[in-house]
Amino acid sequence: MIRFTDSPYERMMTQKPVVGGGAPGPPPPPPGPPIPRLGATARKDGYMEGCGWLVSWCVGHLVELAPADTYDPRYSKWAYDDLPILPDPWQFQVLPDTKKQFNILRQLMERDDVEAVVCATDAGREGELIFRLPYNLCGCTKP
Repeated sequence: MIRFTDSPYERMMTQKPVVGGGAPGPPPPPPGPPIPRLGATARKDGYMEGCGWLVSWCVGHLVELAPADTYDPRYSKWAYDDLPILPDPWQFQVLPDTKKQFNILRQLMERDDVEAVVCATDAGREGELIFRLPYNLCGCTKP
């Protein structure tokens, strides 16, 4: 993590709200040297802000693979003769229940005062996808 005091902002995307809400608060006392907290404590709609940070979250999977019939209407009913379905390229869609949060993430990533986006999801493949799919679907190219 990079901590700084001047604008422009860094934007952190977490996997779920509980992580986003936990990131800006004080950490539990560690056994070694103290860990600095981010200080993003001002609650906004779908994110937190403070000390040069915008901390938001993905509410789990905001983006999923598009259904098979997106590629061809005949795939709306499964048939063994159609398998395997291997589209090129793969298409993705934003889930209707999470569209609001996806749009908040897009707006935050598009802000002129945001220079970089920090992936703070779980370190495994699923955490990476939870971050990377919205990042790519938004067309974000910020480091």
